Amino acid sequence: DVFSHSAGLTWEFIRGYSARLFYGRSYRAPVMAELYHHNRGNPDLDYVKYTTWMGGLDTQFSPSLSGRVKFTAYHKTDPIEREPPTFYRTNISDTFKTWTM
Repeated sequence: DVFSHSAGLTWEFIRGYSARLFYGRSYRAPVMAELYHHNRGNPDLDYVKYTTWMGGLDTQFSPSLSGRVKFTAYHKTDPIEREPPTFYRTNISDTFKTWTM
């Protein structure tokens, strides 16, 4: 019952120069060890949800020379963590963002 989707757009605003935008939503199901590991597994774990945004600028200087700048950000919801001291796996309610260039 999980549907992952994405969409992208590329716009050549000047000949040889273009901008790219991308949005995506994806999910990661818990692996068997996270669900059923002895004393640490949790069969009630939920999917980890990811929302991703990407953008960039491209240029073609000549047929053999091009350039690209890319920006990526993603938001992870309900990550699976191990809680000390028992290291029992659970979905944490906090969300966090990671930005990369």
